Amino acid sequence: EDHTLSGKPKVDFDLNNGDVGNTNPGKVSLDPSRIQTNYKYAAVLFHEYRHAWQWIHKWDGWMKRYSNNATKCFNLMERDAYWYQIQIGAGDTYEAYSRYETYRKLTSSVKLPY
Repeated sequence: EDHTLSGKPKVDFDLNNGDVGNTNPGKVSLDPSRIQTNYKYAAVLFHEYRHAWQWIHKWDGWMKRYSNNATKCFNLMERDAYWYQIQIGAGDTYEAYSRYETYRKLTSSVKLPY
């Protein structure tokens, strides 16, 4: 369902920029060498699907609302994706709790329900 809601992005396994996952509009890239368990794979994939969903449903609105401040929008994307990761029960992977808190502080001027 998340794959469909996020626009059915292409998923490839050729990321090697030091990160476990990366999402651009329509494409999720993962580094399989950094994913040791199916649980972590699921957590990372859901996190990245959330980013794909954000590109479709949130990016333009956030850019318009926050005066084309791309850094703030990227921080909001991470805040939202880590919150989502925690909500699906994967808060203990990819340091989700501490990363969520970091991005929440960076975007504290933005009032979200989470």
